[in-house]
Amino acid sequence: MAEIILGNYEDALDWAAQSLALNAHFDPTYWMLIAANAYLGRMDEAHAHLEKLMAISPEVSLSRIRRGRPAKDESRIGPILEGLRRAGLRLE
Repeated sequence: MAEIILGNYEDALDWAAQSLALNAHFDPTYWMLIAANAYLGRMDEAHAHLEKLMAISPEVSLSRIRRGRPAKDESRIGPILEGLRRAGLRLE
């Protein structure tokens, strides 16, 4: 998450790949894979990870993620949500 906030999208992908290897059913890992790929313009990859996320968490949406991740500082979740939005994750 920190690498996306810092704009280090390739590094975010490296960390997310390691996380995915440890647990292929952890939703936030897919958020990072989707967002980082979307920021890098790799929409095919972003969409492929979005499909996997929807398979393991069919009710996921931008609103649900925001509600589940309250932060005093919007900059902590905002870049992730923007990347997910770019990849086409629905609002509700």
